[in-house]
Amino acid sequence: MTFAQWRAAIFQGLAPRRFAADIEAIYRSRQNERALPGTRAVLIVAPITFLLFGFWDLWFDAASLARTLPVRALFCGLLLALLASTHFSFFRARLTWVLAAGALCAFVGITWVLNLMPAGMLWGLTGLAYPQMATMALPNARFSALSSVLLLLSVNVLGAIFSTPAAILANSNFLLIALCVLAYLFACSIEVRDRRLFQVEVDLEAQATTDSLSGAMNRRHFIRCAEIEFSRALRYAHPTALLMLDIDFFKAINDKHGHAVGDNAIRLLTVTCAGALRTTDSLARIGGEEFAILLPETDLQAALLVAERLRQTIADLRLPAGEKLAAVAFTVSIGVAIFQTGDDVDALLQRADVALYQAKTQGRNRVAIHQEIAEKQATPTG
Repeated sequence: MTFAQWRAAIFQGLAPRRFAADIEAIYRSRQNERALPGTRAVLIVAPITFLLFGFWDLWFDAASLARTLPVRALFCGLLLALLASTHFSFFRARLTWVLAAGALCAFVGITWVLNLMPAGMLWGLTGLAYPQMATMALPNARFSALSSVLLLLSVNVLGAIFSTPAAILANSNFLLIALCVLAYLFACSIEVRDRRLFQVEVDLEAQATTDSLSGAMNRRHFIRCAEIEFSRALRYAHPTALLMLDIDFFKAINDKHGHAVGDNAIRLLTVTCAGALRTTDSLARIGGEEFAILLPETDLQAALLVAERLRQTIADLRLPAGEKLAAVAFTVSIGVAIFQTGDDVDALLQRADVALYQAKTQGRNRVAIHQEIAEKQATPTG
């Protein structure tokens, strides 16, 4: 195995399985949003608590206060700087690393202070448990493993620098490793639960917005998206076009080849259209074998070019119909309508549907525009 494969295997063993890249990005973004208040609370409480523990220094060893207080103040300032960073989008998108930096500050600061006092590592070891548990603000198994590594490195590196007795260092490692294992198991269980809940959310969103057969938008979600696009087009005076597609003689395909072949035709049409459209365009199955395509920033001429290209591409497709049957060809008729001031979604859909009917009556496998638009195009100017 290569190094990359070993690393991937280790990370998969350290945490629950990740989603596909696009879904994982959404999951991370939502987790960051949910964890932001908790992270800020931790980064507020941590420096206050760390500074107030100066009274413990005073009680335990008053002479060491002059050495420990500046260290506490330094790391409190670093934690407050990290708190301020969460008000910037760049750092909010990288909340895991902000918390990791906060955990490192806490681990190094506490270990440093304890080593500045006689037998501090013996009496104050439990103080290192607090920042490790505070990392639960972001329940992430990989982050828990990272914070555990940072904790053990801080204790052992500073222990070597300050010549901590070997017995105390060994005892500290024994207790902290047990703490790290428990923290990881807790974070892992919470992340598994969160990922299951998120998967349920994703499934429900897909059911609410996607047509189950084709994978395109359903009518309700398409209308919602179109309303948003119409308001943008109206505000900025941008052209917007709507195409209405219908598979020609679809009932004959079902009757002759079976509904499975008809369903495959719908799926193939969806995949073909999606591959030919821009990411800003919207494709929806609005009923039976009828589809709608919303084209933002598209005038009539551009819309006609898109429609004709789709019509020709679909006409060239061949659909497998079985081992002993010839491949099935099918065509579409397309109606084109352009958004006008005062239009709502229903009005534009109705005009596109009228244009689609014109394409059907003119012989199918063709593109037609709404009659009013056609008349305007034909009327000479001047």
